[in-house]
Amino acid sequence: MEIPKYLDLYRKELLLKNYSENTIKNYSSQVDLFLRGHTHLFTEPSKINEAAIKTWLLQLRHSL
Repeated sequence: MEIPKYLDLYRKELLLKNYSENTIKNYSSQVDLFLRGHTHLFTEPSKINEAAIKTWLLQLRHSL
């Protein structure tokens, strides 16, 4: 998966929506962590399913 490419597209989308630089940095960081942790399961973001996201969010919550 070309993570830098997808992160750049994501950042541009957030810029178009007028998100602040801090928000873009924080959101992009979390998306980067998610994508890097799931490269073995998904070859591109469009293949990521809701169940994988929910599982990851629950794991994050339990690690706090």
